[in-house]
Amino acid sequence: MSEANETAMALIKLDAELVRVKGREMMTPLHYAVRENNLELLAEFLCACPKSIDDLTNEHQSAVHIAVQKRNFDAFKVLLGWLSRRNKEEVLRFKDCNGNTALHIAVETEQFKVVWELSSKVKINSRNSKGLTAWDIANANRSVISGKIKKFLKNRGGRPADSLP
Repeated sequence: MSEANETAMALIKLDAELVRVKGREMMTPLHYAVRENNLELLAEFLCACPKSIDDLTNEHQSAVHIAVQKRNFDAFKVLLGWLSRRNKEEVLRFKDCNGNTALHIAVETEQFKVVWELSSKVKINSRNSKGLTAWDIANANRSVISGKIKKFLKNRGGRPADSLP
């Protein structure tokens, strides 16, 4: 364990609410642990201060948004498991300042495994601020992986926004 990790853990043992202290861009230590894919601190922070999962950055991003945006699949899986065990999966439906859920970001960044994990846990046809569904985002990208994502979303009930009520 690194000295920085030891220091962080010693501080949260003194006061677990320190995990919720917001710094630059309104990021908390939990957000930084996710961004850096520091699984050890991520697990410690979640255990010490479960409420920290609800904290958002200045762009209204949750820890899940950050894990997906940074392509930190291991951190994403830790968060997903923790949210499931704590019955807090509503966090997966949080929208950032652009109205994007983690699913929108996963589709945009072409992370098929994340799309697969999220598809059964979120509203697959949720629209972002531009009125786009995850299917619309996959359709706009012309890569092979986006084509696979689009087909997968369609099989899961994903549809273009203009076909929804």
